[in-house]
Amino acid sequence: RLPLTRFCVFFFKVTATTEIYTLSLHDALPISVRCALTAVTVQGDDGVVDVRPLPSALIRLTIRTAFTDAPGIAGVKVGMLADAATASAVAESLEPLARSNVPIVVDPVVRSTSGSPLIDDDGLDVLLHKLLPMCSLATPNREEALALAERRGIITDNEEDAAAFLLALGVGAVLVTGGEGTGEACTDTLYLPSGDAVAFQHPRVKGPVPRGTGCALSSAFAAHAAAGFPLEKAVHTSIDLVAGLIESSTMVGRQRLLFPGNRSD
Repeated sequence: RLPLTRFCVFFFKVTATTEIYTLSLHDALPISVRCALTAVTVQGDDGVVDVRPLPSALIRLTIRTAFTDAPGIAGVKVGMLADAATASAVAESLEPLARSNVPIVVDPVVRSTSGSPLIDDDGLDVLLHKLLPMCSLATPNREEALALAERRGIITDNEEDAAAFLLALGVGAVLVTGGEGTGEACTDTLYLPSGDAVAFQHPRVKGPVPRGTGCALSSAFAAHAAAGFPLEKAVHTSIDLVAGLIESSTMVGRQRLLFPGNRSD
């Protein structure tokens, strides 16, 4: 096992065990993890029942503490943000890392897998104005990419147009995930500032879409980026990892889980 020489900070809701479980699969990577919680969610088989953002002052304090405990942060993953106060607290806290070119991965969580809203309109505006322009990679699914573009008045059904809009904001690269689609193959497409697009395909698992796939993918990428993997290799390796988790996912009650026994959305 390599020494824990690099640190990766993750921001997510209290119930999101997906990120931590995903990172537990990365014992060979030279990283250690610090977490900052942003919200508490109430969830069940039918989806999200309620969302309670944590106070922004507490979020800022948690981030400062994580930074103090983990000098030399090499990567960051941002997930659920809930509202404008939360998004602002995270964005402003990450500005020094962005200026130092530390990889920042943003999973722009708009809705849960079950369709419940997880960020309000004011929060979306902060996400678009402050946070996405500083990130190295954004990992929306197709619906999230279109929703982000629509928030800025760009009405389109074309994911390429939505990805181009995000790149124009300053996002380093955009990975539009295809897990919510149809067909025998699932295609995740990496859009680069050069205009090139790289498609990654894997077989689609029949049945309900597992919960937590987006969280797992963005967390895996952040871990590999923090460990020094180049962009395309980090994306490819992370997709292969999550595809394997999806293939072995299990129905528990009325939902399919990546990690049986855990309830994460």
